[in-house]
Amino acid sequence: MDPSQPDDSPERLTDIVEQVLLFSNAEAGRVVRAREAVNLDYVIDEALESSQKAVVEAHCSVEKSVDSGLPPVLADPTALKHALLNLLPLLR
Repeated sequence: MDPSQPDDSPERLTDIVEQVLLFSNAEAGRVVRAREAVNLDYVIDEALESSQKAVVEAHCSVEKSVDSGLPPVLADPTALKHALLNLLPLLR
């Protein structure tokens, strides 16, 4: 497995399918992104958990530091997690 690639868990594959559908809708000019109050700590944990296998295989470690008083943000949680997963391989 390529260490720069995230783990291909069922949740990750579902996220990929959702992103492909969103992209196809964007190309057709009909993007609807559901925004909701998102706990960043939770989304970051999900992204780190999804990429844990790749991190271990790359002999790397990732440290997370999130302010405990940080309020939720209004965002699409799937898109936010996807963005984080795309950033993780760049952190070598």
